[in-house]
Amino acid sequence: MPEDRRAPVLCFENFTVDTGARTLHKFGRRLKLHRQPFEILLLLLDRPGEVVTRDELRAKLWPEGTFVDFENSLNAAVKKLRQTIGDSATAPRFIETVPRIGYRFIAQLEVQTSPAPMVFANASLRENRRPRRSSYFLAQQKWAAGVAAFFLAFAAYALFTPAPTPSATSFVQRPISEHLDGFARLVTDGTRVYFLERSGSHYTVVQTSTAGGPTSPVVTPFPNTRIFDVSPDRAEFLIGNFQAPKPGLPLWIWPAQGGSPIRVGDVMVDDASWSPNAKQILYARGSDIHIVGRDGNGDRVLIHTAGIPYWIRFSPDGRKMNFSVDSIPSDERTLWEAAADGSNPHLRFPGWSSSPSECCADWTPDGRYLVFSSGHAGFDNIWAVRENRSLFHWRSPVPVQLTPTARALTAPVLTRNGTRAFVMASNEVWQFERYDFLSRTFHPLPLLEGAFTLQPSRDGAYFVVLKNDWTLWRMKADGSEPLQLTAAPLEVAQPAWSPDGTQIAFEAQTPGKLVRAYVVSAAGGPIQEILPQPGEQGVPAWSPDGTQIAIAVNVFAPGDGKEARGIYVVDWKTRQATKVPNSEGLTSPTWSPDGKYFIAKTPDERTILLFNTPTHTWKTIAEGTVLSGLSWSRDSQYLYVQRLADEGQPVYRLHAGDFKWERVVGFENSLQEGFDLCALQSGVADGSMIVRLRSGGGHVYALDLNFP
Repeated sequence: MPEDRRAPVLCFENFTVDTGARTLHKFGRRLKLHRQPFEILLLLLDRPGEVVTRDELRAKLWPEGTFVDFENSLNAAVKKLRQTIGDSATAPRFIETVPRIGYRFIAQLEVQTSPAPMVFANASLRENRRPRRSSYFLAQQKWAAGVAAFFLAFAAYALFTPAPTPSATSFVQRPISEHLDGFARLVTDGTRVYFLERSGSHYTVVQTSTAGGPTSPVVTPFPNTRIFDVSPDRAEFLIGNFQAPKPGLPLWIWPAQGGSPIRVGDVMVDDASWSPNAKQILYARGSDIHIVGRDGNGDRVLIHTAGIPYWIRFSPDGRKMNFSVDSIPSDERTLWEAAADGSNPHLRFPGWSSSPSECCADWTPDGRYLVFSSGHAGFDNIWAVRENRSLFHWRSPVPVQLTPTARALTAPVLTRNGTRAFVMASNEVWQFERYDFLSRTFHPLPLLEGAFTLQPSRDGAYFVVLKNDWTLWRMKADGSEPLQLTAAPLEVAQPAWSPDGTQIAFEAQTPGKLVRAYVVSAAGGPIQEILPQPGEQGVPAWSPDGTQIAIAVNVFAPGDGKEARGIYVVDWKTRQATKVPNSEGLTSPTWSPDGKYFIAKTPDERTILLFNTPTHTWKTIAEGTVLSGLSWSRDSQYLYVQRLADEGQPVYRLHAGDFKWERVVGFENSLQEGFDLCALQSGVADGSMIVRLRSGGGHVYALDLNFP
């Protein structure tokens, strides 16, 4: 008998892995698992009970020469695998982490072999004798059968044979720029690529050839200039001038050969793009896409969205356009298409990703392919999809991943011939330091690997740490005894200690859902909602006695105006909530430690307001371009505020009572040393403050493409 070479089927608990079909099932229902997490699962199942090292996983998933941020990518792939099979890193049932070495499969494993297909012998057939027909009639029958067979074969080929897939033929390993600022995306006129670099508080537009070569600065009409788009004839730019990287910039037309820019009426934009004939401009502002004449006349809303639209691009034939939409409450990114006149807006790739993360699309010059960014495979990379079925391939086209790298790549911009793309990648590195006001010196702080936010308890004995995978941890001030408090899929932000140091309030989001406010014990345990009512909730702050929590409700959530909005104060025992009068549209509520002052700020970070309890009114106490890092001194005598858009990103203190400005410290030296952001985090019990410093910036890479 022939040997049965069918691939084994592996079973653990309620899961079944068909190694031949490369499928994962639970209770017979197929689960979706991308290639890299599936390869990790197969490696672990192949050696149950043994440690599979991180180096072995790297060699299998990313062969030598692959461009890869290995540590973060492997962690992300293992995290995705655990989410799919319902496992936990802290209390594993299936996959155990061996710190700094690798992983081990610890569950009981059974091996089955799928039965070989049954073979049936053909019974003998009796000949049916029929009257002989004329040779002419038989020839006609043969001819018709031949034609039918040809068309059936052609239909089968066209229906079942996939079209040739696009691919990346080479990837430039060395970045073209290491100081990219993502506020302005890449723009090309066909021969040059333009982007924004940041050094400290300074922004510079630079350019490089699409064929490769060094970068050089561009002399722009404003100290801080953002390029939005280049006209179809490459003769004019759409630009905006800014003080800080915020939405709402005045729109200008600037000749490509240089000269004075021309203001487009009084239009303020978040993003902008030329129409195919360059007589009109499409721009995004708030939730709307507008169309306006180049002279500023005829401004009207073309498309209303349920989020924040951007990256508006027309097809090469000018008949349609696509645009991206960010959903603020759910943190989803979606890609949309509409006719050139704004009619029939519809979602591209509905249901393709469990949590949509598509954006930043553009067509190849011949219009045959759409190239875009997507996190469909776990993190952002570049994808392409054939736009139409061809004569020889009838199957519906599906997106193809062009950059299966372990580094997140976004925002592709194609050159004029469509054979090269320039893409963006983030490469931020964070560190924390304590600034002593008396000695005017900085001291490094111990922290967990991957820390993104650091907040000290009131007595300074502990830190709460937010890591770059959005999990929340607690540790001692010396970095010892780290304790994980939250896990995926919860994505945490804005942690705040209770005054007695026993609890931590925070806002968090589950992908696809609204941001909500929660509390967890500093010793670990169950997570509790602060206000169990529908809507968006965020930026929680404890009252000085720890009995109340203030939260901002529905600051960004879309609605019909009937839902609750404003700042609400929640009694932590009874969960009863009281609205602060006239607080609609305000966020970041904060009490002074003595309870005398209650402040908030506007979402655009331009205004800080003080609430007057007897009159139920708000008074403006500070104004600026970007006001951040609000933090009270322990004695309630000063409110510390950072002006991030100012030269040197200085920190000021406002004297309680008259709230006059007094400069405390600037970060000119740190910015000159290579940091591009020095952000005030919070004060410490001894009167010093914690500063978060960012270096690295974004990278620009070139990618050569093949579109068959």
